Amino acid sequence: MLISILFTCNCYSQVVKGIIKVKHANKIEIKFKGRPTYIYKATKQDALYLKDLILKAENKINLKCDSTGEIVYFKNEAPILKVYFSTLQTGSKYKDGAVVFKLNGEIKIALLNYGSFMLINELFYNLQKGRQM
Repeated sequence: MLISILFTCNCYSQVVKGIIKVKHANKIEIKFKGRPTYIYKATKQDALYLKDLILKAENKINLKCDSTGEIVYFKNEAPILKVYFSTLQTGSKYKDGAVVFKLNGEIKIALLNYGSFMLINELFYNLQKGRQM
């Protein structure tokens, strides 16, 4: 029983450390797959949506993500987390906007939050039209 308690505490500690890393990200980039190289560097408001995407993610095991792009979180120029997303508007074959990532050895798949969903689709739309944000 003591081993079980120690193992549980250690797992919880690892998850907390991973989440703290995302909270302290000071640079976030969005990249689209199969498109000309274009990297969007998130503004302060967009960063809040993109951090909440991870911090409040609820695992949905029946959700599908076919990875039409990626979001990379940085702390002082060092990458700390890479997540993959898909939306119908960015070329996914699935209707639900989803994100998949690995945090502390656990793979999570979740719905995109509203702010991230809108940001990703707006960026992609503008990229298709030849405009950059």
